[in-house]
Amino acid sequence: MTENKPSKPDCEIQELVQFACHPSKSAPGQIDCSPVFRFFRICVGRPAVEITKIVSITDEGGVTVPRNIDVLIPKARSFSEIAKHETNTDPEQFK
Repeated sequence: MTENKPSKPDCEIQELVQFACHPSKSAPGQIDCSPVFRFFRICVGRPAVEITKIVSITDEGGVTVPRNIDVLIPKARSFSEIAKHETNTDPEQFK
């Protein structure tokens, strides 16, 4: 993977490959799968942030990360920083 340096020295870019699969149209009973590449910026002490939509992939398969990545992605927050709200779990409310 080729990349510009992330703006924070304690961050790195990681790649995750998942597969999207569906029944084959040309061969009944078989499954066709295609890779789906996802990219994340991982910083020490912070949650991972997906950056797939803002990286560029070169013809050779390298990855280029924008130099201004900090202004392009939202600030990540850990779950402990997210506001929690009381929810009604009374099954009677769904009748």
